[in-house]
Parts: sequence; structure tokens; C-alpha cells
Amino acid sequence: MNEQDLVGITLGNCTLERVIGKGGMAIVFLAQQARPTRTVAVKVLLPAVTGTDPDQQRVFLERFRREADTAAQLEHKHILPVYEYEEAMIKGQRLAYLVMPYIRGGTLRQRIDETTRAGRQFDLSTVASYISQIADALDYAHSLGVVHRDIKPGNLLFYADGSLVLSDFGIARLSAMPALTMAGSFIGTAEYASPEQVSGGKLDARSDIYSLGIILYELLTGNVPFTGSTPFAVMARQLHDPVPSVRTLRPDLSPAIEFVVKKALAKDPQRRYQHASELAADLQAAVQP
Repeated sequence: MNEQDLVGITLGNCTLERVIGKGGMAIVFLAQQARPTRTVAVKVLLPAVTGTDPDQQRVFLERFRREADTAAQLEHKHILPVYEYEEAMIKGQRLAYLVMPYIRGGTLRQRIDETTRAGRQFDLSTVASYISQIADALDYAHSLGVVHRDIKPGNLLFYADGSLVLSDFGIARLSAMPALTMAGSFIGTAEYASPEQVSGGKLDARSDIYSLGIILYELLTGNVPFTGSTPFAVMARQLHDPVPSVRTLRPDLSPAIEFVVKKALAKDPQRRYQHASELAADLQAAVQP
């Protein structure tokens, strides 16, 4: 079964219409929900991910259930809510899925790409506003023991009013619960992963703060600080290379802004911001005229 096989089928009371996104673990469909009548996004666990091995299926379904339980407890204006979690048998395969609001405003990834292509830069007050909204969501999640582990522009969506909402707690975990990740595997996105995430270390809120620092760097310069020909090359640079100065790329930026970026991207979590709100507050102060 592939993604096109799912178009047109009904899961619960949601009829899948077309694919609107795809990640490592799931496909997201635009769907019409019958009760209540509304347009929604339905995230379906990829059948190919679970494979045919019963133990592997169990692990991935448990991870998906935990995503639903984790996301459902997060009630915050900058975190995408989950309407429901269900499982269904379709053509002999068990599919797990989440029903979520459909957000029409696009992603921060798209906004960054459009701005870069046009040769423009984000206004510093806009950058500070974006970072503040994300930080607010992260501080809330972190206060409940939830680490997102994949903070990146593609997981940040825009509401119609221009405010941001953080999505995809698919690889989040409650710090009090045992990890489901297979030993030796890497979960995340290399360009936004913290050094401790790359090296397989214990993750806490400061890992998300590092990822937020990468987004800040990209909003300011149009580029992530570390790139490479392969994810492994990028991961090696996250571990070992110093952060390129934002003022080299943008001499108009102040030393105060440079300080915020460098502190957010400290290799040692102890030298990093300990709370996302601290990063946001320092950035707001740094961009004031």
C-alpha cells in the first residue's frame, strides 16, 4: 500500500482527499471530516515504516500512540492541537492516524525560502516576534517535561492572522517515560540537531533551544550555519565546527545580536540558554533601536 492507495478512503469519519505533506514516519492528507463537518489534516503512520516484523510494528505503533497522548495534553495557542487518535484496518493493514486542524497559512520553511529567493531579509522585529512565539510554546512544553526533538521551519505553521503554531510532536517524548527510539538510531533533522542529539546523548529542553538558535541564525542570514553533502557531514560539523559569525554575513547586525546567536548555539548545553524565554528576551532587547 502506498500513499495514492489511501486517497479517497475514509478513516473514521474523515475522507482523505490529497497528500499535503510527508515525513520520515507519516503522510499528511487534506481530508473532509463528516462529524463535525470541517476540513482537517490527517496524519497517517506510513505502512512502510512499520514493515512486516511484528516487534517493529509494535514499537512504531506505540511511538505513534505516545505522540497522540503527548500532543493531546499540550494546550497552548502556539502548539497545534490534536483532535483525535484512532487506528483502522485498511486492506489488511493496521493504520494509525491523527486528526488535526488544517492550517492554511503555509510554513516558516516556505516563508524563508520565498524571502531568500526575492533577495530580501526579515525585519528584525519580525524575527524577534517569530522567535518569541516559538519560545513561548517551547517553554510551555518543557515545563511539562516534553522535548520536541525536531524543531525546524517545516514544523512551524502560520495561522491566517500571521501567528505561528508548532506542529509535529511525533518524536517528542515525556522525560519521565522510557525512550522508544531504537538503540543507535538518529531522530531529527541534521541541520537543526543539537550536538548532544547528533552524538546520541541525553536530551533535555536545551536541545530544542539549540534548534531554535539555528532557526534564528537562518532568519537573520537566509542560511543555516552548518551544511554538508550528506547528513553525516552536517552532523560532524554540528559537533566540532565553530558557529560562523552572523556579522560576517550581515555586518549591519549588532554585537548584541551576535551574542544571542552564539549563546543559543553553544556546543555545551551548560553554556547555552537554559530556557527558551531567556533567548527570546535577550533577542528582543538586542533588536531594540
